[in-house]
Amino acid sequence: MAEIEIVMPKLGMTMTSGKVVHWHKQSGDTVTAGEPICEVETDKLNGEVEAEVSGVLTILAHEYEELGVGATLGRITAAEGAERKASTSTPQEGGLEKIPANGIKLAVERIGTGYPLVLIHSLASSMSLWAGLDQSQLEGSQIITYDLRGHGASERPVGAHTLGKHVTDLVGLLTALGVKRATFAGLSLGGMIAMELAATRPELVESLILLDTTASFPQATRDM
Repeated sequence: MAEIEIVMPKLGMTMTSGKVVHWHKQSGDTVTAGEPICEVETDKLNGEVEAEVSGVLTILAHEYEELGVGATLGRITAAEGAERKASTSTPQEGGLEKIPANGIKLAVERIGTGYPLVLIHSLASSMSLWAGLDQSQLEGSQIITYDLRGHGASERPVGAHTLGKHVTDLVGLLTALGVKRATFAGLSLGGMIAMELAATRPELVESLILLDTTASFPQATRDM
C-alpha cells in the first residue's frame, strides 16, 4: 500500500523550523482524510496538520523536537482504495508545496498575485534566504521561491547536481506551475541557473536580476 509522508508545514515566509506540540493520535491508530492529526508550533503561531489520506498512522517525530520545514513528521499507510485529499497548501498564501519537476519533488512557496518573480537561492542555502525581503516593494508580483535539488526541503537524489539539472528542474517547475514567462532573480549559483535558462530557453525569461554571481566557476571550485 502507498505511504504518504506527513511533513512539517511552512506557516509563513519567515518560518524555517517548528515543533510538534501534540499528537492527537498514536502510532497504529486509524486516521481519516481531513482529520487534524497533530498541532505544530512556531515562534509566531500554532497550526494543525491534517491527514491527507485515510489509513494507519506511524509517528516519527517526538513532541517538542525542533524540526526544519519539510522534515518528515510521520507517515500514513493508505487504506485500500483511499483517495488522497487535495493539499490545502496550494490556495493558502505562503504555504509550502512539494511540486514534481524533472523526476523529483521541489519545495516551493508562492506569495502574492501578479506577474511572476522567481527567486533562486545560492549554493548551500535555501529559499529561507529571501525571508527578509521587503514584500512592500514587490506589490503586484507573484513571488515564487523554491529549494534547489539537494537543498532545503527539496529531494536529494543521488548523483552530481549539475547546472544542467538545475536548469531542467526549473523548466519543469515553471511548466508545473503554468508559468510561461517570468522575471528571475538569482544569487550566486542561482544567478548562474538564471543565466543558463536565459541562454537555452529565452522565451521563458522576461528579465534577469543577477546578484553576486558569475558566468562560470574555475575547475577547483567545481571540484569542491
